[in-house]
Amino acid sequence: MSSKPTTRRPTISLTGPLPTWRARVLNPINTEAVIRDGGAIGRFPGEIHEGVGWWVGACLVVTAQANRIAVARDGHETSAAFYKRLCRGAINAQHFACSVAELRVADETSLIQTMKELGSVPGALVTTTVGDDGAETVRISLYDREGQPLGEEAGLARIRRMIAEDHVPIPVNGQAKGRVEQYAPQAVEEGATERSTQPRSSGPVPASCSSPSAVAVRRGPHRPRRRADATHGKPAARGRLGASAHAW
Repeated sequence: MSSKPTTRRPTISLTGPLPTWRARVLNPINTEAVIRDGGAIGRFPGEIHEGVGWWVGACLVVTAQANRIAVARDGHETSAAFYKRLCRGAINAQHFACSVAELRVADETSLIQTMKELGSVPGALVTTTVGDDGAETVRISLYDREGQPLGEEAGLARIRRMIAEDHVPIPVNGQAKGRVEQYAPQAVEEGATERSTQPRSSGPVPASCSSPSAVAVRRGPHRPRRRADATHGKPAARGRLGASAHAW
């Protein structure tokens, strides 16, 4: 009785992370068609998928050698999915431990202004447009440190090559992972400060609030508008960073 030939199956580790190249093999894209015009653009679904957000975010950090970037998106639901993957890719790029200042929903002008406030850092903007046929086109616009669309020589060609050759960056260890911080732009913060200092409608002041101590309790202690960087003794960015509520 003849025995059937056995086929040896490859083993996959269940304890460690999957290699980066596996994601691309399962979800390939045409890098020449998608990575162009200052970023990544394609019809969704079909030409582009959410994983491209991770790849582009990680590659942007490495090509720009950035320890901080700023990101924003429009209010479209599809943009939010790509945006989250972009942030995750950026904080998991090799040894850079990149800090991602997220504006969430903001336009290009606000993003570029924030990039300048943070000390001329790179940036990314995720937008989605819907055609007459209902098809969605996602664009991930990348910007250099000067706020200009990322050119071929400035890094876009290298990003395309890294993705095409399955060299998407991954973190080297747990300590190399960055973090995502919600950022309040300077213009928004100053507007809130201005509104809070506007005089209220005139009228009789209750006796219980006429004393200086009572007024101090109502208004709270004075807070300086700028804070100093404890490391370098320089004024920090005039916006406000806070821990993001999302799990990254």
